[in-house]
Amino acid sequence: MRSPIRTEINETLRLTIPLASAQVAQAATGFVDTVMMGWLGQETLAAGGLATTTFSTLLIVASGIVFGISPLVAEAYGASNTSRIQQLTRQGFWLSLLVAVPIILLLRRIDLLMRYLGQAESIITLAKTYLDVIVWGFFPAINVDNEIIFTAANSNYRFTGISYMQTNCISNTEIERISTAKGNCAYRSTT
Repeated sequence: MRSPIRTEINETLRLTIPLASAQVAQAATGFVDTVMMGWLGQETLAAGGLATTTFSTLLIVASGIVFGISPLVAEAYGASNTSRIQQLTRQGFWLSLLVAVPIILLLRRIDLLMRYLGQAESIITLAKTYLDVIVWGFFPAINVDNEIIFTAANSNYRFTGISYMQTNCISNTEIERISTAKGNCAYRSTT
């Protein structure tokens, strides 16, 4: 017979390893992005850092709001209330959309705030180019939190990690492909 402590450790590892792996993959992607932007020049690196920090900060705030659904889903799962889980998942989708729309609108006009805060015009132009592309990934990035919450609440740990990594890889590949092409054009036009 297995001890309860050993069982708990195994269950914790089954949950944390896929999620930690996804976080490491995301951090590695950010590192590679930074190195690639550095090769394009100081202005591109500064603009990429500004745009990424702006986007990430707003994404973390929005995700914090959406993650409020997590304990409700876990409670419904514990009570074996599948209809409540489905209801919460739908409501999480609508909450994600409700949170994403004003932030997307803000990101579309963030150049005004950057100017007000005294950023150089060349940096604003490059940052805005990047944000114009990545902004359309904001809602999917928040909504994937719902998928993670749903799958984690249903103890589908492997799927949770795989889902997170796939979403990260797909969105980063597309965003990088488009923004690098646009960024190179913007970079060439400012030098």
